Amino acid sequence: MVSFQVMRENMSDGQSLPNKIGYRKLVAAMSELPREFFVGEEQRAYSYSDKAVEIGVGRFLMEPRVFAGLVQALSPESHEMALDVGCGSGYGTAILAKLCNTVVGIDSDVQLLDDASALLTSLEIDNAVTIRCQLESGYLSEAPYDLSLI
Repeated sequence: MVSFQVMRENMSDGQSLPNKIGYRKLVAAMSELPREFFVGEEQRAYSYSDKAVEIGVGRFLMEPRVFAGLVQALSPESHEMALDVGCGSGYGTAILAKLCNTVVGIDSDVQLLDDASALLTSLEIDNAVTIRCQLESGYLSEAPYDLSLI
């Protein structure tokens, strides 16, 4: 039987830390959040591998080390508001929600948004919302944002 907790720990020890991801709150958030929930059942065994994992037709959950590097570069803080452009299944939105005050995730794919919204609810993440809109337009209703993840 696969232990996703062990896989999360290995992701942190084998991918984040060796790649100079030193933002402790980010490493903790990635170690706690069940990444396997954000991919389809058939992809769960690969959810912590150092590769992009398909979440829909032509859509992928990026590699953990690449994602961590992008988020670390943003240096999110607890008082900030974030925009997650192309939020897909909601993993980035959920991670940012652990680091920021408020997160707005946007996407144009209805199925991915429905899944992301349901996951955020089931994980009791109440400081994030997902909204359907065209990605190139952003979501100006809540602007300005302190940071944007694309």
